[in-house]
Amino acid sequence: NLAVFVGFAVVLLALAVLVSSAVYRRGARSILEGGTKKNNGKVEFKQSGSALSALFKKEWRELVRTPAFAFQCLSGILLCPIIIYFMSSMFTSGFEASGGADEVTAEFLNFMTLLKSFVLIGFISMFSVSMNVGAPTAITREGGNCYVLKTMPVPYRTIVTAKLLLYVLISSLSIVTSLIVSSIMAFDLANVIFGTIFLLLYNYGYNCVCVYIDLRRPKLNWSTPNEAVKNNRNSVVPMLINMAASIVIIALPVVFLILIPSTLIAKIVAWTLLCGVGVAAAIVFHNLLFANADRLFDNIAA
Repeated sequence: NLAVFVGFAVVLLALAVLVSSAVYRRGARSILEGGTKKNNGKVEFKQSGSALSALFKKEWRELVRTPAFAFQCLSGILLCPIIIYFMSSMFTSGFEASGGADEVTAEFLNFMTLLKSFVLIGFISMFSVSMNVGAPTAITREGGNCYVLKTMPVPYRTIVTAKLLLYVLISSLSIVTSLIVSSIMAFDLANVIFGTIFLLLYNYGYNCVCVYIDLRRPKLNWSTPNEAVKNNRNSVVPMLINMAASIVIIALPVVFLILIPSTLIAKIVAWTLLCGVGVAAAIVFHNLLFANADRLFDNIAA
């Protein structure tokens, strides 16, 4: 197990170094070549239908242009699977160290695998969803350039949608890579299917509420990228709330598995409740964000 973990960590570390180097070189090149393009950084639309696509690409370019922003927002795609693997190894090592593996039946081992699968999904919601600080700083990172967004001939909702879609996509990639690792460590088909549905719904709702919080009170007066991302309560508060919610997400299935004699019924109850929470979070926070997007954007004192 140790050899597998070390090999897995080395591969992901190598990928992280390659991606980070590429992002840094691209960012440095963009900074050195800034101002040489004919459009001077302006967003141009050939037709109204391309506004969302152009804003999405603009948001991506500005993200990878600044290495500090790129690392904070993209590192979870590679780091979260390592964390999930480490958590899974600790879970297994703790059980084996107790001597339980030699004394229990195959039925109990299957139960422990199912339990570990639920716990790992909870850890994915804790780390993969909240490690991406792109959504909690979506407006803050504009800094003094926020006035440019307000003068664009584009609805504010379109600007918000472009930002939201990018960070939902980044978090979703982190979720998928982490789910692959968790499935290898503790495979349960139902948990893989319903865990994917729940996490993607929950991820969308989380990103919506993060953009909403940053839109309410963006920190536009910053001098360094780290100040905009790290020294910002807009990125800390949602993370703390998500950690508390993730503890509940971990605890609920465990309680059901312990209290309900039938494993099948326990899984049905747990996933019905969790998927219901995911749907509710996605709908409620989507409506909260887009019902107030125009008003909040207009109130920003750029």
